[in-house]
Amino acid sequence: MRRFQARVYGLALVVVVAAGAGAQAVRWRSADDRELARQYRQTLDVADGRYLEAVRMTTMDGRPAGTAFLYQGNPSWLLVTVSAAPADGAYDALAIDRDGAAHLAGTCVMTRGGGTAGYRLDIPVSAVSQIQLRSRTVPGAVLTGLAR
Repeated sequence: MRRFQARVYGLALVVVVAAGAGAQAVRWRSADDRELARQYRQTLDVADGRYLEAVRMTTMDGRPAGTAFLYQGNPSWLLVTVSAAPADGAYDALAIDRDGAAHLAGTCVMTRGGGTAGYRLDIPVSAVSQIQLRSRTVPGAVLTGLAR
């Protein structure tokens, strides 16, 4: 009986040591992720924000064209940066809500295929289904990004 108890206790000790070693390994491997999350939370706290979302912008034929950033905070905003616009000139920046209504956020001017502009959003980021940049002068020159 004592031999059986010794084996059970020995096995329990092995399990406890292995679990502790596994937990420590997970903690060590996830240190970078925890630090990134801490920095992200700190940035949102300073800016009075709740979250930031990035959206890939593409041309009508699906080629990558840039990125839109949607920030939920006080105030909420949209930032677009484009590196491959189909045409130069002024583009209307639109936040399309989940009901399909377009909300004009502002104008982004493209020069040599690129442009960057930021706008205050008048609707919650959670209501945005899509970002569109529509050329004012070239029909069909549209960039689109689908939000979550």
